Order: sequence, then structure tokens, then C-alpha cells
Amino acid sequence: MFICKSNLTRSIQRISGRNNSGKITVYHRGGGIRRKVYFIDFFRNSSEKVFIVCGFIWRVNKSNLAILKQSSHVAYTSIIACQDLRLGSSVFNHNYTNKNNSSPTLNVGSNSKLGDIPVGSLVNCIEVNPNRGGVLIRSRGCFGMIIDITKQSTLVKMPSGQILSVSSDCRATIGKVTTQARVFEQRKAGHARWLGYRPTVRGVAINAVDHPHGGGEGKGRVGRNPVSPWGFKIFNLY
Repeated sequence: MFICKSNLTRSIQRISGRNNSGKITVYHRGGGIRRKVYFIDFFRNSSEKVFIVCGFIWRVNKSNLAILKQSSHVAYTSIIACQDLRLGSSVFNHNYTNKNNSSPTLNVGSNSKLGDIPVGSLVNCIEVNPNRGGVLIRSRGCFGMIIDITKQSTLVKMPSGQILSVSSDCRATIGKVTTQARVFEQRKAGHARWLGYRPTVRGVAINAVDHPHGGGEGKGRVGRNPVSPWGFKIFNLY
């Protein structure tokens, strides 16, 4: 997946807490600034062999991305950024080998089959099925460790401590997902509105037709056990 640099993102349509019928199922959602979805290359199976890191994309509350450019011509793609990946670094795909055809070049950000990665290496963005794209270990700061390799399968220690057996033909990215992040401090009420959160309204302040706690004159009390907007009893767990 290689496209021009300006087309690495696309706009998404907000649902504002509504289901496919248009009915509000999650309250207090809506508005907010426009958001875009980034194209991420989880396959890394292009015929191009050498890539150069030409930039980074810092995302809020998500894993950061690294922009890769083909060395042969100007075309861009993006991958999940790895720790210690720098501007100008060269990364390789899984079928790149040295001129001597001895062993693949395995540096941070490169992609290779699990069977070709040395035991003890840190990996991320692991495939479950060959040529289906990386689906495991993509969160910020996470990594897996290769414990044992056989011809058919590879044992990978997951961030949870679980030992997972994956086919040796599945690919993975070398390194640890970066921990760098953009942290925003909420400084005013408008910040929550930018994120798409609308004000939360108390049940007693709503009309009786819209909530069981609503209605009455002045500041009326609930007058019953607290319930949800649909009349289900709310249990106090504290």
C-alpha cells in the first residue's frame, strides 16, 4: 500500500452515539473537531525491499506512526513506530537479504518471518495467519519476545506473559512499539467538547417523559430508588 504523502489520511463520519437505526444508544456524545483515519501498512509484503524513515505522526492515545518512503521512487506508506527508530533510518521488508544471501538484515523497524528472527529478539505487530497482516502487539509500549523456533511454529511470549505458538511463516516487526505520546491537559470545558463529549444532564433535571427521575415542580427529589433512563434499578456497589 503505497500512496502519495497527502493521501495517508481520510476523513471519517461520526456516529454521535447512534446505532444503525439512528437511535441514540450512548448519551452525551456529538460534535467535536474533525478526525481522520491514518492508513497503516500491516502487511509489509511489497516487492520494494528498502525503505527510509522520513517522518513521524504523533497520535493522541494511540500508537504513533512512522512514515516510510521507497528508496527507488517517491511513494509513501506508514507503519507503527518502533522504539529507537530515527529519521533517515533504513528498514527492510521480510524478503530482503544481503548481497551474500547469508541472512536477512534485522534492525529496528524491519519486517521478517518469525522463523528468520533470532531467539530472544523483541517483536511487535505479529501475524496470526500468514499474509493476513499484523494483528498482535500493536499498542504503545508493548512488545513480545521470541522464545523458541522450530520449522513449523515459533513460541512468542506475549506482553501478558502468555506463551503463544505462531506459524514460523508469519511475519513480525523487529523492536518495541514506541512509548512516546502526545499528552493534553484539559484546561477548559471546551476541550471536552473538542473531543466529542457533550454535557451530562442529571435525571431530575429532565422532563418526566424522557427520564423516570424527571418532572415535578422546582427542585424535586427522585422519590424512588434510582433507576436508569429505561427503568432498570441501579445497584450501589460502594
